[in-house]
Amino acid sequence: MLLVSLMLAAAPVDLKELEAAEPSVRYAASRRLSASGAGAVPALTAALDSPRPLLRAMAAHALAGFGQQEQAKLAWSALPKLELLVVKDADAKVRSSVARALGLLSRELPAAQLRKAVTALGGALQDADGEVRSSAAMALAVLDPTSGDAAAALGAALQRPEPVGSNLHQEACFRLETMGAAAKRGVPGLVALLKSDDEDLRATALESLTKLGPVAVDAAPALEALVKTAQGTEARSVASALKAVRQRK
Repeated sequence: MLLVSLMLAAAPVDLKELEAAEPSVRYAASRRLSASGAGAVPALTAALDSPRPLLRAMAAHALAGFGQQEQAKLAWSALPKLELLVVKDADAKVRSSVARALGLLSRELPAAQLRKAVTALGGALQDADGEVRSSAAMALAVLDPTSGDAAAALGAALQRPEPVGSNLHQEACFRLETMGAAAKRGVPGLVALLKSDDEDLRATALESLTKLGPVAVDAAPALEALVKTAQGTEARSVASALKAVRQRK
C-alpha cells in the first residue's frame, strides 16, 4: 500500500485540461486535481509561475479546492506563492482567483502564518480591480471577521452592478452578517441593495439588516422611507428590519 501511494505521489500531473477552451472541462479538471491529494500540489504550485494567465488562474482554483474539501494542509506549501501573487500578478482574474484560494487554504493556519495571509489579502483590498477587491474582502471576512476594511470592501461590492447569474451580492450579504460590529462599514452597500429592481436581492439585504440589528442603525432612514411604499411580504420584512436596527444595544 505504501508503495502504491509513493508511486501515485511521484506520477506526473497533467494540467492540460486546465486550459481547455470549454469552461466545464477546465473546472472538472480542477475538481479532479483537488481531489487527487498532495501529489498534485507541486505541479499546481509550479503552474502559478506560468506565463499563461489562464493556467495561473485555474491552478489557483484547483489549490482552492483543497480548502473546500477540508484538506487545506495538503496545499499549505503553496501559500507563500499565493501571498505574493494576490498583489503582484499582472492579471486581475488571476489575482481574484488567488485571493479566493488564499482565504480557503488559510482558515486553519497557526496565528503567525495566518497574519501573513491576512496582510496579503489586506493589500489586495486596495486593488484597482473591483472583482479582486471583492474576492479579497470575502476571504478576509472569513479569516478576520473583525476587519472593518473587509466590511467596507464588501459594502462597495454591493454597490457595483453584477452580471446576470452572479451570486456575488448574495455572498457579500451573507459574509457581512457574520462580521458583527465590523459590518457597520458595509451597511451603505446593504442600503443600496434596497433600491434594487431584483426582489430577491432586496429580500436578502433586508434579512441581513435584520440579523445585524443595531449595528445597522444607519440603515434606519432608508427603511423608514421604504416602509411607506413596500407591500405584502416585503412590507413585513421592512418593518422587521426597522425594528431590529432600532433596538438598543
